[in-house]
Amino acid sequence: MTRTLKIESLTATHRTEEFRCNEPQLDGYLHRHALRHTKEGWGRTFVLVDEDRLVGYYTSCASSIDRSSIPRSTPTFPTSAILLAKLAVDANFQRQGFAGELLMHSLDQTYQISKRTGVHAIHVDALNEGARNLYVKLGFQELLDDPMHLFMYVRDVAKLF
Repeated sequence: MTRTLKIESLTATHRTEEFRCNEPQLDGYLHRHALRHTKEGWGRTFVLVDEDRLVGYYTSCASSIDRSSIPRSTPTFPTSAILLAKLAVDANFQRQGFAGELLMHSLDQTYQISKRTGVHAIHVDALNEGARNLYVKLGFQELLDDPMHLFMYVRDVAKLF
């Protein structure tokens, strides 16, 4: 059986209530807040769907990184960035490469945004060591404020595409 996977913007037609990744914080966000936040412009949630089943999602938003957290010298103002605020895969689809697929989509979106406006980096607060390892494997670096707070310059994101 061939899967029909696609990544699209979250809408009211997606059945989010069935999604379970076994992280209450991530499940709860998708169930209760993601659609409203998308509609109100607080963030944008993208979902990976297999036919009508939600495989995973991520949410990103505009952000900044305090210059004192960045390992190299930067201008005297905060660095413009995209925050990868949430990323989760349903428990039934974990360990099949879908987190990486969602992450690559978010990196591509960041790169596309950087072509239209000033965005210097993408950053994320890794929820656990497994997530941290995925980000580091793709080239994210630690910020100075917290070993779980990671970032990648957009110029490095561009090299992935």
